[in-house]
Amino acid sequence: MPTLSVPTPPIPDAPAELRAWAADDVRQTEALHRLATGAEVSFVARDEACWYRLTASPLRLPQPAPQPGAALINA
Repeated sequence: MPTLSVPTPPIPDAPAELRAWAADDVRQTEALHRLATGAEVSFVARDEACWYRLTASPLRLPQPAPQPGAALINA
């Protein structure tokens, strides 16, 4: 006699989601563009017990001070 079983939803796998995100060239290009324009990039994944968030923000580096005499060299 056949038995009936209720299908169980797949258990989320946060490491697999992160690996898939990292391997996706389109999503990586979008993330690089966001960082290049000064925007933050965030990735969220979850598993059975937790939510994980990976966030990257572009660094704001100070501009180097002009060197004395540099204008004379470039002129």
